[in-house]
Amino acid sequence: VCLPMEHAEESGRTQTTSPPDALPRGVWRDVLARLEANQPLAPLPENTSWTVKNRRTVLEWIYQIVRLYGLQELTFHAIAYYMDRICSSLPLATSKLQLAACACILIGAKYEEKDELVPHVVELDALSAHTYSPDFIRSMELIALQCLHWSARAATPLHFLHCFLEADSHADPLHNAIRQRAVEILHHSLLRGLPSAVHPIPPSSVAAAALLLARAHCRATPVWPSRIAEFTGHPMARLANPISVLKGMIQFSEEGGKGQLSGGGSPTSAVSKEAPRIFDGVHRPQGR
Repeated sequence: VCLPMEHAEESGRTQTTSPPDALPRGVWRDVLARLEANQPLAPLPENTSWTVKNRRTVLEWIYQIVRLYGLQELTFHAIAYYMDRICSSLPLATSKLQLAACACILIGAKYEEKDELVPHVVELDALSAHTYSPDFIRSMELIALQCLHWSARAATPLHFLHCFLEADSHADPLHNAIRQRAVEILHHSLLRGLPSAVHPIPPSSVAAAALLLARAHCRATPVWPSRIAEFTGHPMARLANPISVLKGMIQFSEEGGKGQLSGGGSPTSAVSKEAPRIFDGVHRPQGR
């Protein structure tokens, strides 16, 4: 979650988690207000090459690289956010989607990760089978930043989810299970067609719906406490549409009591089972 600027400057980067009760609830209200200010207000125009099929193929390739470099799940969602914005704004040919992906990986890793985890341009060129060139990737990174108006701040559903969870009670024995399930729901929905930057449903509503579904799936009671409804600004009655959208993209099976998402119990297992190994045999270059 993006901390208020004074905290972010101290850490040198945005944070995805924090120790229980490390920050007071009022600070998380400030975080939430900043995220809401960065939410896209309306869908962006569609790019004919950024189809559901192409989008999933590219995002699966990006996620393989995210896993290869040990980057965070939040970084993956930020990269997808950049891709949705850029590919909905620029008339990119299908052959240039992987080039845009390389640029967005660089931007996301530089913004969200420690410097030593950021992939080298030469490595990304190798991972894309030398389809482009390091200079071409750098040029695309500049174009992407211009398209993003030089702001790498992302307000994705996962950003909101972390804020909602961190502001809630860590004393709940189901807290970790709910967190894991909600992250899985957002990961599956992202791969299965829910854009992070251009969907007409605001990211905060998607995050609240994922949290509600996760709580219901973990059999938390009450399923939507008044404290969560008040903090998120989303009473249960307002979540019917985003819940319907999410449930249309994921399936639950009731194996093992609390049930599992079909296709795997975690984002990693889900992708490893569903996605083709797009760069099988390609290993991270040594000498980092």
